[in-house]
Amino acid sequence: MTEDDPSKQEIVSVLQHTIQNKIDELAQAIELKKQGESQAALAIVESESGKKPMDEIRRIINELVQSESDLRARHVAESSKSERHAILTLVLVGGLGLVMFVFFFVLVNRGMTERARLLDEERRAHERAETAFQAEKDARSEAERANRIKDEFLTTVSHELRTPLTSMIGWSRMLREGGLDEVRTAQALETIERNARSQAQLIEDLLDVGRIVSGKVRLDAQSVALVPVIEAAIEALRPAAEAKNIQLQADLDLNAILVSGDPERLKQVVWNLLSNAIKFTPAHGRVHVTLQRTNSHVEIIVSDTGRGISPAFLPHIFERFRQADSTSTRATGGLGLGLAISRHFVQMHGGTIHVVSHGVGKGSIFTIRLPILSEQAAVRKEPRLNVNLPSLDNVRVLAVDDEPDTLNMLATLLSQRGAQVQTACSAESALTVLKTWKPDLIVADIGMPGEDGYSLITKIRALDAEEGRDTPTIALTAYARVEDRMRTLAAGYQMHIAKPVDPSELITIVASLARARA
Repeated sequence: MTEDDPSKQEIVSVLQHTIQNKIDELAQAIELKKQGESQAALAIVESESGKKPMDEIRRIINELVQSESDLRARHVAESSKSERHAILTLVLVGGLGLVMFVFFFVLVNRGMTERARLLDEERRAHERAETAFQAEKDARSEAERANRIKDEFLTTVSHELRTPLTSMIGWSRMLREGGLDEVRTAQALETIERNARSQAQLIEDLLDVGRIVSGKVRLDAQSVALVPVIEAAIEALRPAAEAKNIQLQADLDLNAILVSGDPERLKQVVWNLLSNAIKFTPAHGRVHVTLQRTNSHVEIIVSDTGRGISPAFLPHIFERFRQADSTSTRATGGLGLGLAISRHFVQMHGGTIHVVSHGVGKGSIFTIRLPILSEQAAVRKEPRLNVNLPSLDNVRVLAVDDEPDTLNMLATLLSQRGAQVQTACSAESALTVLKTWKPDLIVADIGMPGEDGYSLITKIRALDAEEGRDTPTIALTAYARVEDRMRTLAAGYQMHIAKPVDPSELITIVASLARARA
């Protein structure tokens, strides 16, 4: 109890010393009592010096008791304080534990949420990878299919261009050798012309597809009466139908049915449908054309008793380059472009086209629906009169082309109408001619070796007026795109005519420009 308190240690030491002294006095008194000196012993016990130590002992004991009491009171107080501290500590520890629990719960929950997010992202990434893989697989399959169709198409183009060339070259050589009689000569000329027109149609189809893909097809919109358009297509194909003994019948509503559109494109659509119907209908079959009005639309229906269309190929009938039979054993020719072109032209006119066929050998029915032009918007045109081709008497024409055959044809064609024609096989030759001969009009090719038609027109427009700077010039070229036409006109040409050109069209244009210059 006194080890930690130096003052108490001192009191205890005094107490021990006092007690020891008292014990010594008592021992002396006892010794005197034994010796018979009772009075002396009593005197020691009752003396003031004997009583003093006892009083000192009692005082020290009382101080120790009081000190002990105070110490216990302090211990109690400190114990209460310790209990409060313990309770506070317990509360703090409990609060800290709760905070730690909440923190741990939030941390675990966040970890679980993050893991769920990562798993979800992993799943999505896997799905995206699967989708990308499938898309890549589909794209590869589509590319392989497109490549296969392209190869088949190029093979078909090569065949369709080479086949008519064979008969054209053969008949031409026989004509040049002069061993044909009059009947054979007429047959040769008819065959050459027919095959040339066939090639021209193939090339025009290819150009149309190019314009469609690039979005550069333009319509010469006007009010169009459909009866003359359909009749013109029928008459153009009647010889082909008669050659196969096919009945070509027409049931046309003769009441004026007008639509807004391009008459040439509409004629091309009808011609494509009729041409296909005749091509795929066997001998002694029937092709029927119907024109009828249905509410606010007009319908052109072309039906036949021909080969029909298989259900598997029917959904692909209007796709470019697709043919039901593209093998080397197919019975009919063509590039597989006509129906695709027709659908695009019909859609450009705001119409629709669809086909019905009940299978192979059961014929087919193509139906075109076009919106009828309202009476308020209809603009009736006077029918054009059939007139003779204009004369080119005394019109001086300079023809420029690097192809001798084309140059000779132009010279002959224009000369037959009375024109005076000089020819040049290059831009340099044309400029040499202009130094000594002043034409009224120039017809020039664009694609020529060395200097092309653009270089030629630039040099002509740089001449002095008396040297022919303002001579009207026509570009007669195989570059037939819209941008080609714009470039030739911007370069300084008055007209752009695409090859192959119809002779009558060329003569009419030459006469028109010559009159304008005069």
